[in-house]
Amino acid sequence: TIVFTEFRLFNKRVNVRDPSAPLKVDINYAAQIRLRYEQNMITFQFAGMDFRRQGNIHYRYRMEGFDRDWVYGGTIHEATYTKLAPGIYTFSVQGSFDNTEWGIGKKSIKLIVLTPWYRAWWFYLSIILAFSVVIYAIYRFRIYQLQRMDRLRDRIARDLHDEVGSTISTISIYSRIMQEQSSTQSFDN
Repeated sequence: TIVFTEFRLFNKRVNVRDPSAPLKVDINYAAQIRLRYEQNMITFQFAGMDFRRQGNIHYRYRMEGFDRDWVYGGTIHEATYTKLAPGIYTFSVQGSFDNTEWGIGKKSIKLIVLTPWYRAWWFYLSIILAFSVVIYAIYRFRIYQLQRMDRLRDRIARDLHDEVGSTISTISIYSRIMQEQSSTQSFDN
């Protein structure tokens, strides 16, 4: 039988009484460990529960999701992992007396390394949404500017039309007055 004896974070033993500790119960009774993304250097310590052959117990371990195959540790009863990427892992340990038959008994614990907030899906979604809102705002502002320019152009054209029309009307009135005056008066030399 294999048991976990200690869990260390950055080579410091995790105290289960500490409220900020990732473990709330003894490592041997924990079903899973949740770590923040920056807590990525961990050490598991384990032991075989046969005191008659204590120095002859050989161990192998594997972090599913990280190790491709079992890692042979010999008689060393600890495993250290550094720079674990965010994800879900399962750490398993097996023991053997003769280093040939590992048996079916193994001790496992689930390890969850949380994703940092800046690599979470909701952060990427919010960046995309913010970028879309900015692009849409720029588009709407450009449309507003073009509509404003069209209104200004229309007003200038209307004013110019009214002014030219007024000037033509004035010229027409003056020419009619001149025409009437010239037809009634005679020019004698």
